Amino acid sequence: MGMFVLALIYNVVHAAALFYQVITLNVAVNSYSNALLTLLLSNQFVEIKSTVFKKIEKDNLFQLTCADIVERFQLWLMLMIIALRNIVEVGGFNILGAATGSDLMKDTPRSNSILPNSFTILPNWTGEVLSPFVLVLGSEMIVDWIKHAYTNKFNNVKPAIYQRYLDVLAKDYYTNVSICELFREFRLTIDRHLSTRT
Repeated sequence: MGMFVLALIYNVVHAAALFYQVITLNVAVNSYSNALLTLLLSNQFVEIKSTVFKKIEKDNLFQLTCADIVERFQLWLMLMIIALRNIVEVGGFNILGAATGSDLMKDTPRSNSILPNSFTILPNWTGEVLSPFVLVLGSEMIVDWIKHAYTNKFNNVKPAIYQRYLDVLAKDYYTNVSICELFREFRLTIDRHLSTRT
């Protein structure tokens, strides 16, 4: 019971920290000042400074790579939440049948464009929603690329090590998938035996 309470407290604190991270990123993305750029530059500078000129073993580089994967996935999810919220704010999910003629005319491109209306796939608000998304994920990818390039150069690590990391992660994934399938088959076998006895 004590471990359950400890795990519950940890999960609540961790979820609250991630929630505050989403709120902070949302405020930075939707502010009219350069708060997003300031937040990005400060976080990226700290990330580069903490890893670039340090001696890192191959096992630690694997952990760093996995941490970057998790960080990028969390950023992706947070930015998707923020993008969906912003799409709702700009009215991107209007049902065409319920929209009035003036609502439809707002999203159509200007008639003085060279391209015909059939060429415009994306609505007008796409840049407002996607530009912070591209800025944050693009800067994260560039910083990770610079960080790993300098780390590999400084520690004389060949880039082929990342193929081995991919193999390890794929093997770990497929091992866990097969274990889950074994548990599922075991549970189904037990269910069949229990159903035949009743």
